[in-house]
Amino acid sequence: MSIDLQELPGEKFAFRFYDGDDRRIVVLVCDAEGGILEEHRAHIAEWLGELYYETGALAYDSDAMLHLLRKKSEEGGASSGEADRC
Repeated sequence: MSIDLQELPGEKFAFRFYDGDDRRIVVLVCDAEGGILEEHRAHIAEWLGELYYETGALAYDSDAMLHLLRKKSEEGGASSGEADRC
């Protein structure tokens, strides 16, 4: 499920989505022609931090997680740590 699309310097863009089967946030960095240059993955718990654990059973509901991910993205992104790359 898509989260967002961001323009990057150097005629690149980043497509961020939630892989519900793998429970990971995935970022594909692509060139202007759509070729994939990089792929980054972080478990949703790393990206949402404590919010993930506070959701309880909702953590297993893809639609609920997508809502939280979009909200988190609008509020300024991931928590600190390696997951910031996503």
